[in-house]
Amino acid sequence: MVLIEQVTGSAVDDYRPLLSGYHRPLLSRLNGAADDGFVAIGAQHADRPCGILLCRVVPARGLGTVEALNVLPHTDPHGADPHRLLPSMFAKAEQVLSNLGCRQLRIDLNPKSEVAFFLPDVLGSRGYQSRDFWCLAADLSNVRQAAWSNRVESPKIEIASGWSVVGWDDLQEADRRRVLAVQLEDADFDDLAVEPSSSLAVRWEGRVCAWLLTHRLSSKFVRLQSIRIAPELRGSGLTFALVAESIRRQLATVDGPRGWYAEVALRDEALIETLQLRLLPFAGRYAILHKRRFVKRLRNASGERPASTRPQGEMKTPWKHVYSERSPFQSIA
Repeated sequence: MVLIEQVTGSAVDDYRPLLSGYHRPLLSRLNGAADDGFVAIGAQHADRPCGILLCRVVPARGLGTVEALNVLPHTDPHGADPHRLLPSMFAKAEQVLSNLGCRQLRIDLNPKSEVAFFLPDVLGSRGYQSRDFWCLAADLSNVRQAAWSNRVESPKIEIASGWSVVGWDDLQEADRRRVLAVQLEDADFDDLAVEPSSSLAVRWEGRVCAWLLTHRLSSKFVRLQSIRIAPELRGSGLTFALVAESIRRQLATVDGPRGWYAEVALRDEALIETLQLRLLPFAGRYAILHKRRFVKRLRNASGERPASTRPQGEMKTPWKHVYSERSPFQSIA
């Protein structure tokens, strides 16, 4: 018989061996109602732990993300059939997270992982929607050899005077709040600390009309979090102008990371093509890979979706936040 439970209290130690050394310390933060807390769902077979699902909970965003998943193979003396085990574990996780106010549960799956063979079918049967991402990790140690790294590439667009690129710290606090409010509407955006040394915004006459946000993954890597550009500027060449300037500023820091990582939805073919052209020569020993993201919108016990925690009065349409309807751009090349 298989038992599915939320892991709490003294039961934590029983499940600890099922997690890697990296994830085990997170079991000390099993408080899903707290800021950046965790929830663990465990499975037992023959009174022995045989599976664990560890989820990070971000109450302010109504988001749960799967951080770790491990089930013993059915060939193990204490294992169980994962096709039977996993649907029950995810059902329990969805129930617990929904009760905590989460509106979405998200899991990123590496196609080369052990569970990639059967997990998509399990998630698909439970109503998860999937999206594929292209990922690139580049070593910027030699990027100065590229001509574009030593200058800001001006977008090919006729634009009124007053255009400028400013760093994240140079934005007014109100502008930073508006940018983050827009980003938090995107389920793919991770609400992590913005790296100010390589995050940028484009201003026209004091109004923000585009931005690039990064996050410091570690002492070695910066991750591209998001690029947003107003409709009037798309196709202008501004996308890589922002990337080039972000990398230039990153390299200008004395002790800044020299690694650069990006995840781009496969549907964004233009950005992928640009990054391949400019950064692929610097991938070095780092691999290009693909991953699949699964997302499910959650409902509570009454069948309703938990209420949004987005501040009242904030508009979902981003560009009406940050610049007037009168476009400053005469034409786009």
